[in-house]
Amino acid sequence: MAVEGIKQQVMSALDGAATASKASPADSKAFTDLVGGAIEGALEKQKLAETLSIQATQDPQSVNMQDLITAVSQAELSLQTMVTMRDKTVEAYTKIMDMPI
Repeated sequence: MAVEGIKQQVMSALDGAATASKASPADSKAFTDLVGGAIEGALEKQKLAETLSIQATQDPQSVNMQDLITAVSQAELSLQTMVTMRDKTVEAYTKIMDMPI
């Protein structure tokens, strides 16, 4: 699962929630920026791990294996975090929608 796909899903949901909520625009923007920053960070970690992996396959002597393993582990952890955030957001939305009015 690509981080870009998760980013698009979360950002579109946040944009829709910001227009439908009664929170101030500044609060909505701050939350959107927070989540967007986390997604961008995860994307950068994915790109770094991919770059190091490609470099390691082309020229194994040019990459420190410890750096490669660390980058891949961080990318995996950030992706798992983004998926968990998405799942919890969907779960919270579902609970809200199931509440009686």
